[in-house]
Amino acid sequence: MNRSRRGFTLIELLVVIAIIAVLIALLLPAVQQAREAARRTQCKNHLKQIGLALHNYHDTFSIFCPGVVHQTGAGITTGFFNNWGWSIFIAPYMDQGSMYASLEVGTVNMTQALSDPNKRNAILKPVPMFRCPSDIGPQRNTTIPFSTNYTDPATGLSTVNMPTSNYVANNGSYSFRNALGDPRVSTNYNNGFFGGCSGPGATSPPVGPGIRRMSDILDGTSNAIAIGERCWDMKGVDYRAACLWGQRGSSEAAGAEDQGMVNQFAAGWRPMNAPKEPGANPTHRRGYSSQHTGGVHFLLGDGAVRFISENISHNFGTNTVNTTFAKLLGVDDGQPTGEF
Repeated sequence: MNRSRRGFTLIELLVVIAIIAVLIALLLPAVQQAREAARRTQCKNHLKQIGLALHNYHDTFSIFCPGVVHQTGAGITTGFFNNWGWSIFIAPYMDQGSMYASLEVGTVNMTQALSDPNKRNAILKPVPMFRCPSDIGPQRNTTIPFSTNYTDPATGLSTVNMPTSNYVANNGSYSFRNALGDPRVSTNYNNGFFGGCSGPGATSPPVGPGIRRMSDILDGTSNAIAIGERCWDMKGVDYRAACLWGQRGSSEAAGAEDQGMVNQFAAGWRPMNAPKEPGANPTHRRGYSSQHTGGVHFLLGDGAVRFISENISHNFGTNTVNTTFAKLLGVDDGQPTGEF
């Protein structure tokens, strides 16, 4: 009895391979979307934790933490005023209490801490809670060197790169302002969420002009931006993210410290996800940006986290508070925000 054996023809095999390829092509975007949705949820949760820490600080001291402590005292090299920033204040409320205690933040300025090998090692450890999971940047912000009074024998360098952070504080609806309030600059747009103070260390409770209590957020905490995102790079635009724990100063004597303030703050000078600008100190790095398509996550003063569209009403480059985004950034302009 004759038996015929039948197998796949070449055409049938090619058809099967083509069908599998189509299914994979359809599946991969769905997998990528699911992963990005998970990353967005995690980023939102990070901002929620930051919001809880800010409120715990307020509950403890009846005042919000300062945005920056302008350092005084020994160990500061003229022109490089490394300053503790808002993130160091809330470290004890984000499972970083032992690190905070080891730095002696209340009595030691940032330059002194970075000049101490033991303290520097504690400062330079990355903290995942301050990173957006979608961001592609390095663990250390390699574009923003902080000066120290110590030369590392291994590298021969007297500068260090701080851990990268993707979260920046609201400094106002227009351009950067010295958080102490420089009298040489108009105060019409000094309406950010955080004020500043000066001293050898980050004392608690802080004392300084513009440091806010809950009652000072005149527009209501649900209508005031406290913290927002800034990514490292997106589609070739180098936003450089931010630095954890503090900001470097500027050798300029003007007091605005744009170069240093960009390490911890953002302002409404440029739109969200602004296009790249030329020059050594382009302003596209001073705003908010994210890897999340279409907008940026923001922490509001009441602890809520909102994803705000990059197409929100915003007349950037002007100090007039007359758009929805400017009203959200200006926390005491007295204008209702409405739906956004």
